[in-house]
Amino acid sequence: MKIAVISHSHYPIQEPFAGGLEAHTSSLTRQLQRAGHHVTLYSAVGTDETLPFVPFFRPTEVGLFKSDANIADYREERYTALMQLLQHSDYDLIHNNSLNYIPLQMAGSLPMPMVTVLHTPPFPSLVEGFRASLAAQNHHVIGVSKTVVRAWQREIPELNVTLVYNGVDTTIWLPLRQQARHAIWFGRITPEKGTHLAIQAARLANVQLKICGPIHDSDYFAEQIEPWLGQDVAYLGSLNTVTLADEVARASVFICTPCWDEPFGLVAAEALASGTPVAGFRRGALSEILTPETGVLVAQNDVEGLAKAIPQAQQLCPQACRRRATELFSVDTMLRNYTHLYQRLVGDRISVSALSSAP
Repeated sequence: MKIAVISHSHYPIQEPFAGGLEAHTSSLTRQLQRAGHHVTLYSAVGTDETLPFVPFFRPTEVGLFKSDANIADYREERYTALMQLLQHSDYDLIHNNSLNYIPLQMAGSLPMPMVTVLHTPPFPSLVEGFRASLAAQNHHVIGVSKTVVRAWQREIPELNVTLVYNGVDTTIWLPLRQQARHAIWFGRITPEKGTHLAIQAARLANVQLKICGPIHDSDYFAEQIEPWLGQDVAYLGSLNTVTLADEVARASVFICTPCWDEPFGLVAAEALASGTPVAGFRRGALSEILTPETGVLVAQNDVEGLAKAIPQAQQLCPQACRRRATELFSVDTMLRNYTHLYQRLVGDRISVSALSSAP
């Protein structure tokens, strides 16, 4: 198949990744290529040049715009231009990871099917975009967890969604025979990810903590993370995937501290693939990813409870964690589920075209 993947404009798709969506988009593009599909990724300037990408956006996180209104106007103009280009293209299918309402509003104008993935909880502009897309017969929606599907269907009950879990590359995220006793926290360093709460819990549990990830909020890092760095709390920086996977596999527990409802929680799946159990807050889709054999969850923002969960999680079986990831959250499983859907949608389009052209 000939497939176009639409990225968002916030960040380039390059290592070290700005977050889980960037990592997912990169992995999806590469895996589709390896499966023999002809793929084009429409993404921001600065994307990894080993990906088959077209630089269609200026990154909108780098302070090049005077205001949020300027950013919104720019995104609307660029996504409109992209959809107009795709209207006259020969792609078999469009895969939309944009998190923008314009592709949704214009989905019905495409001559080919488009799938859009629910990577976030509902927010107003995207909700309105999905409402507008309901009339488009060529548009199909994918949810990355049962949790996010339920959240969206509360907003739009008539939204028809197929469940496809995100996948991690289990040839990169691998267990090690020997784990240390320290804990790890990794992800985007922002208040909604709760890095400071992981530090508090690790100190209460008397466990050394290593922190990895890009700093998305410098004030937050300076005020609530940096003062605690020292012998028992270390910041390792924003790491490439191979180095990060090695660090995660060395830890005895991953402390997961979401302060918002995670739609999926790719970091938890990556930890499981590395044989590293999880201690975390029971928010979003984490209780869907984890089982009692692979993680210990406590009430949201319960730091004392999380401190008690850390040594409990350290006792869990790395092999059970790895097995959970390979069975449900591998990139191979994700690609197989996507491909089955793609083939059905493209096949339906061909069947409709043949019927419409019949004498």
